Amino acid sequence: MKRKVPKIINGIEYWECSVCHKWLDAANFYSEKRRPSGLKCLCKQCFRIELNATRDKISQRTCSREWHRKNRKIHPEKYRESNRKWRLHHYDRKSLKARARIQLNLAIIRGEITRPLVCDECGATGMIEAHHGNYNDFLKVQWLCKLCHGIKHWKENEGVIKCN
Repeated sequence: MKRKVPKIINGIEYWECSVCHKWLDAANFYSEKRRPSGLKCLCKQCFRIELNATRDKISQRTCSREWHRKNRKIHPEKYRESNRKWRLHHYDRKSLKARARIQLNLAIIRGEITRPLVCDECGATGMIEAHHGNYNDFLKVQWLCKLCHGIKHWKENEGVIKCN
């Protein structure tokens, strides 16, 4: 990798931002001790944009989902064991949530309800899941793709801290 060299104009050092490629003076860059220049390679404005992009919860969930999807293929036994422990600890057939799920699946098997092919929110095709807005109404569901279903639950539970 080639070391960055500043431009010197009228006795002032100007550095190039690696994202926006603007030449700016050192005051427009945050410091970083590890670099030979002592400055970050991104200007302050680009650094803030990138920092906020990584704080976006939805994109963070997407990146995490992709990482787990790849890692699950590499270490399937680890995920199998983890899923087994989770089910033993969390899944209760007597809970209202479980009963709603069971009743809906039975209605699908009996042909009372048909699973649609597209998401109600975004219109995506693929694996469509049922979202119960109210678990007391077993058969009243909204059909969502996996991503919309996750976002819906995230928005509903935003700010709620669950303690085990």
